[in-house]
Amino acid sequence: MSALNGLSRVPTPATETIRLRQKKDKLLCSSKSAVLPEHSTQHAPSWDVSPVASSSSSSSSSSSSRSRTYTPSRCACCAAHAAADSTTSSSTTTSSSSSSSSSNRVPEMCVIVDEQNNVIGAATRRETVSQRLLGRGAYVLVFDSAGQLFVSRRSMAKDCYPGCLDVTISGVVNQGEEYADTAARELQEEIGMPLQDSRSSLQQLFIFPYQDATCHVFGCAFRVTWDGPVTFADAEVEWGRFMQMQELQQLLQDDPEQFTPVGRHLLRLYAEQQQK
Repeated sequence: MSALNGLSRVPTPATETIRLRQKKDKLLCSSKSAVLPEHSTQHAPSWDVSPVASSSSSSSSSSSSRSRTYTPSRCACCAAHAAADSTTSSSTTTSSSSSSSSSNRVPEMCVIVDEQNNVIGAATRRETVSQRLLGRGAYVLVFDSAGQLFVSRRSMAKDCYPGCLDVTISGVVNQGEEYADTAARELQEEIGMPLQDSRSSLQQLFIFPYQDATCHVFGCAFRVTWDGPVTFADAEVEWGRFMQMQELQQLLQDDPEQFTPVGRHLLRLYAEQQQK
């Protein structure tokens, strides 16, 4: 596969549509919160995912067969409303049920490492973030057999980089997990890829240190090929689809800030590796 730097810059209709949308959302992408849009009562309450025709053109039949966009059956604003509804609902529960739920909830424990990436302990996610502890993260580039990369738009309900484009399926490595365990778990949780398929086809690429305003990890990059169905389990994604690399390169050149910082960084590292 050729490096990203050598790809064509010829825009497509889909590129222009997404670019205009991204320009409109650019301010939201850099914010930590957003005002909820007016909610429509005509949307179905389900989060089932259905493939719809993409506006992207394709130069081959194999590419066009995967040029479909996966979107939740709710409107784009529903992710934010779902978070608000959840907060409102939880505040109206009785104090006894709230305390019972809190006492029974087991906190997620994240792996903590030293500067040489050796495991030295574990901490809750809250502690990891608030104390800027060094942890581990798994990042998976999901390709289809035509060489297209899966790209998704993060929900506006996300705490970090809401509304931004994400080029990886990723997650924090939990206590007792190895990088590959986390990668397989996240693939199942985020796009519905069965564990047996991901574990048998995951290809480790490289380990890299990474730090930004919200993330401090030793990341491990993987790639996997998946031609099966894509299903979203929750409200974390607004939409997702497989993109041709030329289209992705054009989006990166037009407005790199519309992508998550770690996603941009990982794509650069991946391109450099492919050139070797």
